[in-house]
Amino acid sequence: MVSLNDRERAFEAKYANDQEAQFKLTARRNRIFAEWAAPKLGIAGDDREAYSDSVIVSDLAEPGNGDILRKVKADFEQASIEVREQELKDQLDLARIAAQDKIVSKAD
Repeated sequence: MVSLNDRERAFEAKYANDQEAQFKLTARRNRIFAEWAAPKLGIAGDDREAYSDSVIVSDLAEPGNGDILRKVKADFEQASIEVREQELKDQLDLARIAAQDKIVSKAD
């Protein structure tokens, strides 16, 4: 019975670690995505970090990527910059790949 409890605790610990890793990956992806968008929006300096933070927070509104894509698209529209939704999705995918690469390179 002890080994079953140990296995259960190990599984729960692994699940918690996996969830934390996924959260960190998503936050890093969102920061990279915001860093791509900021200069296009004319955002620099301290405002750039504040913008990145606002993009990260926007992704907490709902599951999936819809909330972050809507926020950045609205920012582009407010700045009168035309951007296709597919371009935003592509950049978000590239940001995810870059975030994974950074995490893997830190693990080496």
